[in-house]
Amino acid sequence: MSCSVVNGLFQDNKSRNSRAWNGYFGRGRFFTRNSREWNGYFGRGRFFTRNSRAWNGYFDRGRFFTQNSRVWNDYFGRGRFFMRNSRAWNGYFGRGRFFPRNSRAWNGYFGRGRFFTRNSRAWNGYFGRGLFCQPLLEKKAVR
Repeated sequence: MSCSVVNGLFQDNKSRNSRAWNGYFGRGRFFTRNSREWNGYFGRGRFFTRNSRAWNGYFDRGRFFTQNSRVWNDYFGRGRFFMRNSRAWNGYFGRGRFFPRNSRAWNGYFGRGRFFTRNSRAWNGYFGRGLFCQPLLEKKAVR
């Protein structure tokens, strides 16, 4: 039985295959999990499934997302409370604090040259101030 768009929300035969139920023209509430509204194409990104686009942080504000979402990996986030493999943690766009030793911020590419490893550029005096550097550091690194 076909339905019209006008009485799409008040039809008596609300089958799960109807367009109003699947969220094509509706308001995105109480729809099935396979509907477009539920999957976060046009919704507000609340109470969605973990496989929906809104949950994965494509258009939302980046709160309470899964660890594999793009917002968690700091493509567009603020770089707080991210995984150690995320870009913000590795110092691509972050402030260079609490990074692992293999990150770029730790190695002195964009950092301020404090608390770096002995093989970093800031320690070797490429961009640093040359304080507290060992005289034989470059000779030992040439091994």
